[in-house]
Amino acid sequence: MSKRIIVKVGSNPLVSEGGAVQYQVLNLIAAQIARGRTLGFQFVVVTSGATLAGLRKAPCLQSVANLVVQTQIAAFVGQATIARAWGESFGRLGITAGQMLRTHADFANGSVTSLLEQILAQGFVPIINEDDTRSPEEARAYVKDRGDNDQLACRVAWAIRAERVFLLTDVDGVYDRNQSGELGREPIPVIERVDDAIRSMVCDGASGRPTGMRSKLAAADILQTFGITAHIAHAGKEVIVPILEGKQIGTTFPARH
Repeated sequence: MSKRIIVKVGSNPLVSEGGAVQYQVLNLIAAQIARGRTLGFQFVVVTSGATLAGLRKAPCLQSVANLVVQTQIAAFVGQATIARAWGESFGRLGITAGQMLRTHADFANGSVTSLLEQILAQGFVPIINEDDTRSPEEARAYVKDRGDNDQLACRVAWAIRAERVFLLTDVDGVYDRNQSGELGREPIPVIERVDDAIRSMVCDGASGRPTGMRSKLAAADILQTFGITAHIAHAGKEVIVPILEGKQIGTTFPARH
């Protein structure tokens, strides 16, 4: 069985309303990955946050009428901030992490996958982010609520034959809703298959961002069909190592073989 783990982290846990990086979240995730490495796992981080950080740090970008161009410039502003923050969080633990800016299409290229595997073999932690500045198609997909980093995490997981993917966000998992539309008190522990009944439980709100729960459910569904287990859990809590050790936390989507 593969010992490779993908940790995908959403934008909202990483970036404050004012555009500042939430270092306490990055430090917690880095510390968990450091512990997981002692158990023999290799980790790849797929990070969001660059575009959101850019938009929040440079509110003048709201005046850019072309939303694709606005997204690309925001990514340009935010990418260095996010990459530096991850580097610092891992560096304080003696782990070297480096940024890989890639698009979805890159992982159809065997040379990119080979490079990623060699980086892992050297003991480094790759921090992969979607390169909206290089690909207008990816930026357009972001604007149209498709093709975000959740989907990129699926591609990376398939390319390197990962065992499981953590989709970390700002809630504890997928919650059921009663007939009044109220959320349950605890997340659904296990979802064997993402069907219409499950999809009807989630609502991303009015932000239009593709990083909401619907996107994560779509990613989990794809991962299950790939034979990869997915977990939706809270980025700000210690979840990675306990789950790897067998504890049920958040919502688990078991691989379908």
